[in-house]
Amino acid sequence: MNRTATHALAVLGVVIATGFGAGTDQGSSVVPASTSVAVSPGAALDPQSPELIIPAAEAATLHELMIFVVEDADAFWTGVWEEAGRPAQDVQYAFPAAGEAQRTSCTASGFTDDSNAFYCTVDDQIVLSQVVAAQILEGTYRANADGVRLYATGDFSVAYIVAHEYAHSLQAELGILQPYSLVHPVYKTELHADCWAGVWAKSAFNQGILDAGDIEEAVQTTLDIGDFEYDNLNHHGTPDQRSAALMRGYDSGIPEDCESYLSGDY
Repeated sequence: MNRTATHALAVLGVVIATGFGAGTDQGSSVVPASTSVAVSPGAALDPQSPELIIPAAEAATLHELMIFVVEDADAFWTGVWEEAGRPAQDVQYAFPAAGEAQRTSCTASGFTDDSNAFYCTVDDQIVLSQVVAAQILEGTYRANADGVRLYATGDFSVAYIVAHEYAHSLQAELGILQPYSLVHPVYKTELHADCWAGVWAKSAFNQGILDAGDIEEAVQTTLDIGDFEYDNLNHHGTPDQRSAALMRGYDSGIPEDCESYLSGDY
């Protein structure tokens, strides 16, 4: 990602944490959780569609990529919130390194672990372990047995997950997500968050910080983490639904075009 081109559910008890997959898953600022943070595939994809540009001199670590994405998403959504006359949003994040545990209200143990990837409504905190992020980047993290491989995964796969979890924090600001109750079925909030992740991705494209191949990376990740557990309260949407939601947000770039994922019958 060319940083010079831009500003430098699972249900656990009664506490709701929402992650990116059923199987896993500042003022206008983003606030680190602690100082120890290490931190329809047929949707008309252009073969020359963007890929995240990360010059070797700038992209030292996966952790730095996640920090950059969460800050870029925060800057974009801060502008959207201001235009709508909403109070400035505020969210914490934790991107723990392998073996690093941080306190959270959304696990049974009260601490994060290497398998965690979620937004915790109680703490207003995005949690994405660097172990999971590396699996996402490599394409080894899956929530279904389909094995559909249309594209390679990569850095924008991780960017999509961070943007998806950031979208959950926005949902909490709007009351779409609440700490101790479900306002909407999980799959609706997940697809809505996928769509909003696509809206952010379009803003990244408009800034000129993507290059050929990135959107395909994110689409492949939606295919990897979609699920068919229709009878599971934590069902997040099928692979096709998730890829279509991401691409609706990306093709439109307009947050309001994602609202039917919350209000529609499907």
